[in-house]
Amino acid sequence: MTGETLAKIAIEDAIGAISVLNGLNMVDKTKIGCLGHSYGGTTTFFAAAFDKRISYAVSSGSVVSYKYRMDNSTGIEMSSIIPGFLKEFEVADVIKEIAPRHFLIVCADEDKYSKDAPQIFESVKEHYISKNAESNLYMKQYKGGHQLTQERFDYILKWIIGFS
Repeated sequence: MTGETLAKIAIEDAIGAISVLNGLNMVDKTKIGCLGHSYGGTTTFFAAAFDKRISYAVSSGSVVSYKYRMDNSTGIEMSSIIPGFLKEFEVADVIKEIAPRHFLIVCADEDKYSKDAPQIFESVKEHYISKNAESNLYMKQYKGGHQLTQERFDYILKWIIGFS
């Protein structure tokens, strides 16, 4: 009704949260990270692309191209629609903007919302290499579906703890 997309609102909310953290004296501003699963993972990679204050990010169950979604009738929920986006961009283009910062993709071989994550990872890796940051891009693929299992969650926590 207001002409704003849900994606814009969610990304702005995430960036607002980063601003709050950035304003707290007790927060180490060099270690602010962002983590999300499913739509939260999509919000995470967009927020990390736009906000350089995010030093590391984790997107779980969310790295999938719009092309894959359309070609395989996965569907694109209203919260992921950005008018005109596909005329010039794809998900890999957004993730490339995170470089040279640390980024972890968590995906699963049967998850339709991260089905082509390995191909996106390879595409993005070339950009990370060009920024001399290949060691800052990570991917962990599991067997199974979309759910954030305890095993995946534990892996993500260990990865994040590596930055503290």
